[in-house]
Amino acid sequence: MIYYHYWGKAQAKGQDVECHLLPYHSLDVAAVGWLLLSPDRPLTQRLAAQLSLEPKALRQLLVFWLGLHDIGKFARSFQGLFQPTPNLALVPPAAQYAYTERHDRLGAVIWEAEYLDWLEDGTLQWPASLNLTEFNALNAALPVLAAPFFGHHGQPVDAGKIDVEMFFCRDEHADDIEATRQFIADWANVVPPEWPLEQLFSEEWVYALQTLSWTIAGWATLSDWLGSNQDHFPYLQEELPLRTIGTLR
Repeated sequence: MIYYHYWGKAQAKGQDVECHLLPYHSLDVAAVGWLLLSPDRPLTQRLAAQLSLEPKALRQLLVFWLGLHDIGKFARSFQGLFQPTPNLALVPPAAQYAYTERHDRLGAVIWEAEYLDWLEDGTLQWPASLNLTEFNALNAALPVLAAPFFGHHGQPVDAGKIDVEMFFCRDEHADDIEATRQFIADWANVVPPEWPLEQLFSEEWVYALQTLSWTIAGWATLSDWLGSNQDHFPYLQEELPLRTIGTLR
């Protein structure tokens, strides 16, 4: 899969392992979030009660989203920040893609540009077609759901009017947008989102979610911080199926 050619964490050249591949960092963070949202924990039970979800369903949904927190790093503009030794098969930098927007905001940019296609093509495992009323309700709900995850560096971000193609490259080496889609599709097979359709179409539920956004963002930020600790999650740059990563940790 092409997404194995993108780094998520890097360290100095000359080390035995130069970087941590992006899909693995995403799974490390999600693994921490999964443990922090164990169904018996008070935080999980409180969030589940306020959002009218069973604790296990809440964890499934939020951890799926947590796995997407760094999809902005698939941007070639971000990938150009680290130059590995030639024997490491990462996507090469593209000089015309300058890193002028942080990767957290770029996550919101690619999500905003592509999520409708991902809903339709099965990437997000959306279970049903949408009528116009449901489509409008979903367009209101998903930005609220996405905000705590793309804002994982401590402040909200939004896509604004940024053109995704200013930062995500498509060339003879790789297609950054397709790499992102492939990762999300495979991640959704590891932790299916199990979309709560009735709640997502409810204005009251979306408002309740909005009031909890800072709490969810705090959980996402803590998960990212702990999941970035090399003592617990050593860097890995060999290509392994996503489902096997948890057995190595």
